[in-house]
Amino acid sequence: MTRAVIFDFDGVIVDSLDAIYEIYGIMAMSLNFRIPPTPKDLVRMFGKGNFYELFRNLGIVDPEKQEKAIEIFKQNERRMYENSRLYPDIKRILKDLKERGYKIGVVSNNWQEQLDHTLGKHGLTRHIDAVIGLNGIKKVKPDPALLLKCMEELGVSGEDCVYVGDMIADVLAARNAGIRVIAVTYGYGSREALSEAEPDFLAGSPEEIIGNVGKCLK
Repeated sequence: MTRAVIFDFDGVIVDSLDAIYEIYGIMAMSLNFRIPPTPKDLVRMFGKGNFYELFRNLGIVDPEKQEKAIEIFKQNERRMYENSRLYPDIKRILKDLKERGYKIGVVSNNWQEQLDHTLGKHGLTRHIDAVIGLNGIKKVKPDPALLLKCMEELGVSGEDCVYVGDMIADVLAARNAGIRVIAVTYGYGSREALSEAEPDFLAGSPEEIIGNVGKCLK
């Protein structure tokens, strides 16, 4: 039996919130809008959606302006992400799960090129079997398209797969894909909001992910 654990990227594997906030600061100066005073305030503006919902909440509603915002993000992402760090123990957790026989995937609304670069830079590629980011796929979480593509690449069914995310959109994406979900509270989403979204389990640290994976995929 093939079983798999699929991870979100930002807020689960990599702590990139400061980098994201700085990029939105650059975006705000270029497109003439205001960003909230702190990174956590910016995260709250995602609501239950993805960066398109964040754009709308920031007043970026014109499609052409949204495309310009995306272009600014992509232009600055590599430089800003260079100082991002892995969450403590996450590398060991990925290695441990891999050694236990699980296939490992990464699914993110981030761009494929950035995912591949950052995972390679931190030496994580050897533990990961499939990485699915934005690379020609227009549908983003909470739409299940990215997760379903990763499941197909890993060769797993919904009952043998669990997703690990840190935002309400991750919980919704997993539900839409028909798989179980572990919501981590050490990332960007608040414990209260994630609890209300009713994931299968909450994990307060990377270490807690392993035990919850075992409960999800008995």
